[in-house]
Amino acid sequence: MLKKSFIVAGLSLLLAACGGHGYEGQYESSIEASGLGNMSSMIPKTSLYIGTDYIESNGEKTALEKIYVKEQGDKKFLIMQTQQGEQAYIIDKDGSLLIKAGIATIKFTKVD
Repeated sequence: MLKKSFIVAGLSLLLAACGGHGYEGQYESSIEASGLGNMSSMIPKTSLYIGTDYIESNGEKTALEKIYVKEQGDKKFLIMQTQQGEQAYIIDKDGSLLIKAGIATIKFTKVD
């Protein structure tokens, strides 16, 4: 009986350590913009690494309070929370992360 308790406790610790939001990894940006035509392909791509509680871009690591998934209606969002506020990325059906900014959409596609 004692052995079974240790196994259950060990599995519980393992599952707790495997937490996270499910979107950890390396992403690369692209711009989708109506009215810009070929100019959108001239905008440099940005590389973004999302960790369990930080992001890294352009060699700069930023610690975050929390990263979590929020569902609102039929949409899902990846929320990155700092002391100053929150940044919400729309989670696309293919798992890409989107930021809509006026006529343009910045799309972060996972590369690893």
